[in-house]
Amino acid sequence: MSPAGRRIIGAALLAYLISLVVHGQLSGWNLVDDAMIACRAAANVANGFGPVFNPGVRFESWSSPAWVAFLSAGARIGMDLPSLARALGVLSALLLVALVARLAINRAPSPVALCVALVLGSDPGLAVWSQSGLETAGFALALFAAVATLAAWSSHPTILLSLLLGGLGGALALFRPEGMLLAAWLGLVAARQHHGGGRYLAAALLPTLLVIGALLAWRLQFYGAWLPASAAAKLVPRGDAMLHGFLDLGLALLRRLPLVLLAALGYRAIQRDPARDRSDRAWFDATAGVLVILGAMTVLAGGDWMGRDRFLLPLFPLLAIGAAMGGAARRTSGPALLLVTVLAVALPVWQADRLPPHGHAARQLGEWLAREFPDSTRLGVAAAGAIPFHAGFWTIDALGITDPDIARRAPPAVAPWKSGHMHYDTARFLAAKPDIIVWEFGTPWCLARMSEPSEGVPMPRGDYRRELLRHPTFRAGWRPVPGVPPHLSAYFTLFRRTDN
Repeated sequence: MSPAGRRIIGAALLAYLISLVVHGQLSGWNLVDDAMIACRAAANVANGFGPVFNPGVRFESWSSPAWVAFLSAGARIGMDLPSLARALGVLSALLLVALVARLAINRAPSPVALCVALVLGSDPGLAVWSQSGLETAGFALALFAAVATLAAWSSHPTILLSLLLGGLGGALALFRPEGMLLAAWLGLVAARQHHGGGRYLAAALLPTLLVIGALLAWRLQFYGAWLPASAAAKLVPRGDAMLHGFLDLGLALLRRLPLVLLAALGYRAIQRDPARDRSDRAWFDATAGVLVILGAMTVLAGGDWMGRDRFLLPLFPLLAIGAAMGGAARRTSGPALLLVTVLAVALPVWQADRLPPHGHAARQLGEWLAREFPDSTRLGVAAAGAIPFHAGFWTIDALGITDPDIARRAPPAVAPWKSGHMHYDTARFLAAKPDIIVWEFGTPWCLARMSEPSEGVPMPRGDYRRELLRHPTFRAGWRPVPGVPPHLSAYFTLFRRTDN
């Protein structure tokens, strides 16, 4: 690699690290609660209970078998799982930025390659979600590697590239539920692009089909469902949800408008040039399908309550390479390219994602519970991540993360949409008789709701927080726990069952 190429990769990595520090500080270096659900499953795998949240209850509460597998390997050698989850995300992002910069150097002149590499490296979505503890950056890395392999395979297929492409397609299915659809799309693109004999296509498709088939068969046998509960809970097609998802999709793409426009120029250039290399056509075919699949998922899920960039993040590196091709075809001047770079770096900062602020408090509360209460304590929560992980107690979650019956309950028809928070059953939650209930929000808010008169059993309206606090069974059977550290009471309220 030329010295200029090494400088471009170094600049892109530096841009990512600066963005990571800035947006990590703005998010308080919190781990997102959902990441701790995967950590809990991984700890149970390492302890011999299998991939479950509560030992003995076969229910898939997380979205990424691959991430749980990586974390469980760390758990077996005694690593701290929250730290490992963050480290894996940051390492994935570093590799992703380096790969994007390297491929951009091959596809465009150095100024254009530097532009797209800096834009992706400084993207706040990548910084926020790579340090969140979730599998997002790892999934984006796997998808980028799969599309890059597909592009190379389209021009010069070999058995080795075919097997690598098939393995990466299987990895996509293991990383995320939508990875199965993305792998299927890449297979269709490969079928359209293949040449030189069917053996290369067969070698590419067979590993993907074997992995997906084995994954579905195992899920059905072990959990009794082919999709994890976290995915099924989000996909509730409703008009208000889809409108919210459509707005989230539009805003995420609007904030990357320079990349989108440059990629459109690149697509136009290859359409006008019939002699263009097959790899360029394969890249844009794959990117178009990824946009459609991830965009449709965002709309059907009603967006993401944690932010606007998480679902769509794997698309942005693909757009960056498309933008490099567009910038190369356009032969953009230096001043114009500088303006594009400034706009493309600045726009995503507008309404950038921030992780929920209670992560550290949830960890501290879980550790406090582990010190104050016996191991036999049954815990009830409405945030089934950090608190159960650090407390180590058997847990029932009000939103169905640990209970298949609650997860499959239809959302109340009159409930306002809030992605991932629509399935709940207050009566079943209370019937589990948790010894300790940790409830949202802080103590002043909860006590104010409890001072309101009860109207008997509240009708489900989609507000599980208020409905529990107004439920006569709850008011008769649970009382606030004294002695909770004040800084934790700002986020959570604890109640203890009175007949213990």
